[in-house]
Amino acid sequence: MTNVNTDKLRETVQSVLDEKSSPGLVIAAGKKGGVFLKEAYGKRQLIPVEITNSVDTIYDIASITKVMATTTALMLLVQRGRINLEMKASEFIDEFSAEHKDRITLKHLLCHVSGLADWYPYFEEIRKRESNGGIPFMGNEKGKRIVYSLANNEELVSRDFSATKYSDIGFIILGEIIPKTLGENYAEAISLFAATPLIASTKIFSPIIWIIRSEEHTSNSSHIPLTRMPSSA
Repeated sequence: MTNVNTDKLRETVQSVLDEKSSPGLVIAAGKKGGVFLKEAYGKRQLIPVEITNSVDTIYDIASITKVMATTTALMLLVQRGRINLEMKASEFIDEFSAEHKDRITLKHLLCHVSGLADWYPYFEEIRKRESNGGIPFMGNEKGKRIVYSLANNEELVSRDFSATKYSDIGFIILGEIIPKTLGENYAEAISLFAATPLIASTKIFSPIIWIIRSEEHTSNSSHIPLTRMPSSA
């Protein structure tokens, strides 16, 4: 038994939904005796059709992967003597041999002091190329290579390594360096090298496309087919 006020918890969840802060969520609570509450609320999808949430919904944890995946894998590589944080990015990526960028180390990228911008909407470039050429790039290895190329050629916004500026681009670069070190693509490197030893089978690390076909799914659908993209083009 537990003395947790589950009614209050449910009220809080409902207020989040009422405020439209989130279309849906899943909560789980447990103590040493095990899980005593696991419930789903709201919708897990709103467009193109609404789908009711369920406790087995897969959520994208987005930038948490910077800590759980990229940083973990990087430090495991350090621990095993494969790299050290004072190594230059140019040792792995030719574009970083350019003036000023040739001083950037893995530590600079990891600590968000590399001088790279915070982010860039690379997905817009992907969509533009898809539109112009009719070739799908989103969510596959070809698209990833385009993003890496764009990120590698970014200009620095500062050059003295003194300003901390949260940078998605810096971690994109680290995400390119890790598989270069391991000889695997990024998803395989993280899954095999970092994720498998550390986190449960309820988590995956892979580019995923959610395929929704209106002719196959109605507003009452409770299942979305999940396609794992191939590891190489």
